[in-house]
Amino acid sequence: MHCVRLVTALLAAFALAAPAAAMAAPREAAETSFFGADANLQKVPGGIVALERMKGAVVGFLEPDGRRRIFIAGDAGAGSRPLSADTIFEIGSITKTFTGALLAEAVLRGEVELDDPVANYLPAGVTMPSRGDRPITLLDLATHRSGLPRIATGFTAQDQANPYATFDDAKFGEWLSAHELQRAPGGKAEYSNVGAGLLGYALARAAGVRDFPQLVRERILNPLGMRRSDFDRSRLPSDWLAKGHDEKGALVPYWDVASLSGAGGLNSTIGDMLTYLEANTGPPKNRIERAMRMAHQPLADFGKDRKIGLAWQIREGDGPTLLFHNGGTGGFSSVIAFNPETGAGVVILANSASFWRREDIAVRLLEGNVAGFPGFDPSRESTGP
Repeated sequence: MHCVRLVTALLAAFALAAPAAAMAAPREAAETSFFGADANLQKVPGGIVALERMKGAVVGFLEPDGRRRIFIAGDAGAGSRPLSADTIFEIGSITKTFTGALLAEAVLRGEVELDDPVANYLPAGVTMPSRGDRPITLLDLATHRSGLPRIATGFTAQDQANPYATFDDAKFGEWLSAHELQRAPGGKAEYSNVGAGLLGYALARAAGVRDFPQLVRERILNPLGMRRSDFDRSRLPSDWLAKGHDEKGALVPYWDVASLSGAGGLNSTIGDMLTYLEANTGPPKNRIERAMRMAHQPLADFGKDRKIGLAWQIREGDGPTLLFHNGGTGGFSSVIAFNPETGAGVVILANSASFWRREDIAVRLLEGNVAGFPGFDPSRESTGP
């Protein structure tokens, strides 16, 4: 546990004291655009929609100097307003990056430590699964090294089209208490929606708030002015909600995530997500932005040529180092990615579940390969969750 406390101290020191140049290049006025001319960028969403046979897509570019550029193609779905910068999408697992940032922020507040056992934040009567002597820690959940499975194995959804709607706190507690780990925590990373959901639940209890959605509102959405983002769709204008579509183009229900909101469930617009992306780049201006920089630091291996921070995946190897996360639900797909050195970033939101190459497309755009888009190699498949 001492090494994890050292990691906590180093991350906190980095966020509080590192020079701005170590986190991202200063935002100076740019003579030319990083991403190129509008005439090329306008082709991007249409190319994505055609290539992936999707309903609609909105693509947002964040220039290194902070300028935003938004391009749109396709249809929001029957009964919704035409696609625009105000259209609301499910962002799926991109929500996990909010969870990682809130873990770091809770460390800065002194509410938790990274190596705290998760069991410390569970209600009486709920038992954490274990294997060996080492408990599952908050850091294990954030880096997908808890030993928990991707989904709650053995749980039968009442509605397969909305699979997590009935997985409430009581069922989550029952499942945890009965689950047997197949491997010890702290080892090889294995992507776990259950683990990320549990992290959100634990952070809400540590903060003394009602639930994780309230924690996200109070510590990220409201401070950043992300007014068209929420877990609760009833708090958002219904006519601006895009309709989700499955891989065959059929309309599908929205997802309700109940106790797994730390893993997914946030709804947002391209404008709000560019605000979130901007908060993750450049010199940090406040505590939540310092926490975001902590979440960016690589902490464990996460497959070939990539590592993981606090939920953020980090692409290394050939080309620039990029941070990213994909998102997907029954009817929506998304990706957020940026270069921490330049501050250039991309967000793509789509109202179809068939956006398979989202990571590869985002990487290509951040590598500056826009002019020939969408003529990239379609054989390159996205491997991220």
